[in-house]
This record gives sequence, C-alpha cells and structure tokens, in this order.
Amino acid sequence: MMKINKNIHIMFITVELIVFLVPFCLGRVLTSTSSHAFGKKLFLENKAISATKRQIPPTLNIRNAPSEILEIMAGDNKFLECEVGGTPPPTIHWLKDGLKVSQSMYEADVMPSTLGLGFTRSRLFLDCVSPFDAGKYTCVAENEYKRASRTSQVLVEDNLEAENDAICLAKKSFGSPARIQMWTHTRLEIMGTDVQLFCRVSGEPQPRVVWRGPNKKLLVDPKKYQVMPSGDLVIKNIMWSDMGGYICEASNAEGSDEAMVFLYPTMPEGDGEA
Repeated sequence: MMKINKNIHIMFITVELIVFLVPFCLGRVLTSTSSHAFGKKLFLENKAISATKRQIPPTLNIRNAPSEILEIMAGDNKFLECEVGGTPPPTIHWLKDGLKVSQSMYEADVMPSTLGLGFTRSRLFLDCVSPFDAGKYTCVAENEYKRASRTSQVLVEDNLEAENDAICLAKKSFGSPARIQMWTHTRLEIMGTDVQLFCRVSGEPQPRVVWRGPNKKLLVDPKKYQVMPSGDLVIKNIMWSDMGGYICEASNAEGSDEAMVFLYPTMPEGDGEA
C-alpha cells in the first residue's frame, strides 16, 4: 500500500499529459461515443491527478494563438483562435487596435473553485473580410490573479469586386449565424463541488443554447444542471459519474454551432490511497 504522490509539480505535469492526450480523441466537436471510457482510462493511468485541497499557485499560459502576421483575402470568412490554460480557469476576450471587440451579449462571473484547473478556447470570427477588418488583434486572457495577451497583425488584400462587396454587406445586414465564441475545452475539479463550464455565444437573432451530457441526452434536471443566461453550464455536486464529454449547442435562424467540453472530476484529499 502506498499513498498517491500529491506533489503539486507532478500534478501539473500529469495535467499537461492529459491535455495533450485529450485533443486526439476529443476535438472541438464530439466525434466519438466513447468519451466516458476514455476518461476512465485516464483515471486509471493518471492516479497522481488526485486533488488536494491545499492552495495551488495561480497560473496562466497562452498555449496557442494566431500568427504574428496574418494575410487574408477580401471577401473570405476567417476566424482567429486562442487557447489558454490556467488556475483559476481563465476567460478570453479580444481587442482590435486596442479596443474591446463586442462578442457575447451576456457576460458572467466566474464561480470560485477548489482545484480550478481549466483550459479555455476562444474564436473571433471575421466574416466577409474587408479592408476595414485590417488591424492589430489581441487575444487577452485573464483570471482573478493574472493577465496575458498575444497580438496579431491582420493584413487584408483588397481585390473584392463591387458586386461581391455588395453581397457581403447584405449578408451582414440580415443577421448572423449562431457562433460559440468562448468555451471550456478541458476542466478538472474536485468531486463534491459545483463546476462552471463556459459557452459564450453570439449571433443575430440571439441564439438558443442547450447542453447534452456524455450520454448525448439533453440536460434538463434543474436540481443538477443550470444553464446560465450567458450560455455557461453549472453542474452541481460533481461526482465520478459526471466525467466525460459535454456538448454545448447554439442555434438560431441563420445557423448553428457546437463545442465539446471534457470534465474530469478528481478525488478529494484523503481518498487517494491505493
């Protein structure tokens, strides 16, 4: 019999290994029906992730961001994507030439957490790109303790014919499809606590947001789940059975989008003996 190693440094290394493994099977859109089995395999192979309730030092790390210089053709539809890891779980917003870009209609506070290890992704969509869209775009990540940013210069080659330019303007004036702008990619939290999974959306008309659990069924039990006005999902009193892939679905009359979130409940202190 021996106790699981609770050294914080080893725990973070294990988290990094998990996050490198998860994207191979669990991309932005759920493509496999075996996420629960995959998570159980992670549990067996990564017992060192058993959580402690001691204070974990705040961290923030931009893992992926757009290139420093991006060249886009006028009329194209593109997006900029940023992924950030940290504790507490970070949020992401974007600046254009130093000014905040309005994306989601609703903002929401981030709930306090015991373990609070999370990876967040965000996309900034540039539809029917025009010279007006050229400029410096900054991915800004922050949590309660830290802030980090990464800037890209977007260059637009203006070769759009007048007729196509008019079509682009018409599309923008009639509405925009539902898009998920920021979502939790991976989240680790201690069993017995409540957890908040991000899913911030945009679109015109305002998109409808629903969540599905690891079994693909809609989450409708109000005692267990709460979908916030921002689109975020709160899961109450998480247990090992809550582990797996959750799907946030956003839709309106113009289109739909979905994102997959992987939740990994960890054992509280004192339950990590083998």
